[in-house]
Order: sequence, then C-alpha cells, then structure tokens
Amino acid sequence: MDKNVRPAVTNLIPTKASDLNVSASAPSSFKQGVGEKHQKHDESKMCKFLTRASYGFIMIGSIFGVIYSGHFYICVFVALCQIMLFRELVTVRYNAYFHIIQENIPLFRTTQWL
Repeated sequence: MDKNVRPAVTNLIPTKASDLNVSASAPSSFKQGVGEKHQKHDESKMCKFLTRASYGFIMIGSIFGVIYSGHFYICVFVALCQIMLFRELVTVRYNAYFHIIQENIPLFRTTQWL
C-alpha cells in the first residue's frame, strides 16, 4: 500500500483547532478557550491521579509498617479502626434522626460512649 494514501477515516477527525469549524459569529474568547479548558482539565486529572496514587502508597506502607511492628500494634490498630467505625455509624444515625434524638434523648453524644 502506498504511504501517501491515508484512509478516509482519519480525514474525518479534526487534528487542529482550525479544523473544528468554529463559526465566525462565535466570540473570540470561545475560540481561544477551547484548547485551554481541555489542557487544564487534563492537568487537573493528572494532579488528582498523582495525589491519589501517592496517598495510596502511603496507606499501603503504613499497613505494612503496622504489621511489621508486631502483635501489640496490630491490636491497637484494630481497636482504633473499630472506634472510628463506631463513631462514624453514630454520626450517620445522629444526622438522620437529629430532630427525634434532640427532643427525646438528653446528652445523646455523651452517653453514646458509656
């Protein structure tokens, strides 16, 4: 096949900003902003990915550190996870039924830990 002949499908895909057929009535800020918004969006996605990946590696390293530390630290870690989970569940329930709890159960936040 000849190298100079390109398939017809590639001719349908715009490769430059001028190929997008932006009408002359469109504001010039729109014409200039199309590429800039796409570039900012890509940078934002990459930044989010790097942040999530770095925190993921930090968490995995922390877990391995706790496991390597020994039995006592594993017990402390599990107890901490249970306390945080209980606190989150109580907060969800409290937010869902605040109007009922506020009227019927005095000192609800204090008595939840007793």
